Amino acid sequence: RIELDDMEKAKDSQNRETNRIQKILESERDGREREVEDLKTERAKLQKARNAQKLKLEEMESQMKRMQKLNDEKEDEVINLRNRLSDLDQSIGLNTRVVAEMKALHAGEVEQLKEQVQSVRRECDAKVA
Repeated sequence: RIELDDMEKAKDSQNRETNRIQKILESERDGREREVEDLKTERAKLQKARNAQKLKLEEMESQMKRMQKLNDEKEDEVINLRNRLSDLDQSIGLNTRVVAEMKALHAGEVEQLKEQVQSVRRECDAKVA
């Protein structure tokens, strides 16, 4: 009978120890599960932030391409304006030379006309005298 009581006590003690260990293991498992959930939540937040940054980067790249295209168009416009200015400068130079030549021809014609007028006056003066 004493042996049976001792065996029962040992069994109860062993059951209590097993229950205590089981509670410890369950507590540790629950802690790990919470850690896993926390890590999953943190991972989701990081992924969301990463996706947001990726979208922002794509938008910035798109904006940069638009700005580069605008810059290229403006550079082409400046080149075209410079070419037009050069053409106008050449045209002005040509027109200036033409005007100078016309003035010179005009001056020559005016001199000839003055000489003709003088000649006609002399003839008239000679006839009158």
